Amino acid sequence: MTVTLTEVAPKRWFLAASGFMKNTNMKFVKYGPEDNDRHTVNNNWETGPLLCEGIPMSVRFPKSMGINKFFPLDASGNRKQTIQCAASTDDKMSVGCDPQYKTLWYEIVTE
Repeated sequence: MTVTLTEVAPKRWFLAASGFMKNTNMKFVKYGPEDNDRHTVNNNWETGPLLCEGIPMSVRFPKSMGINKFFPLDASGNRKQTIQCAASTDDKMSVGCDPQYKTLWYEIVTE
């Protein structure tokens, strides 16, 4: 799993979250002694499109950060819909990434 959070402009953050990735029909094979866990694709890279696993997760930020909007982004970086942020009792705000949004990219807007 890979998660990256980058401030791209004042009060705007980019969040990328992804799991396993591979090309369509890519084949992984074991190599080496039987007692190891090494794998390779050799020359079996196959073709696109790239398949990526979306990650269901909740990311928590301090309330003082002032998160007020959270958007899944499409492949061109356009906002798809607004996702509600949830407040908790321990002075945190929570935003949720989910495969249902069919994206690996999110925008966080702060006050």
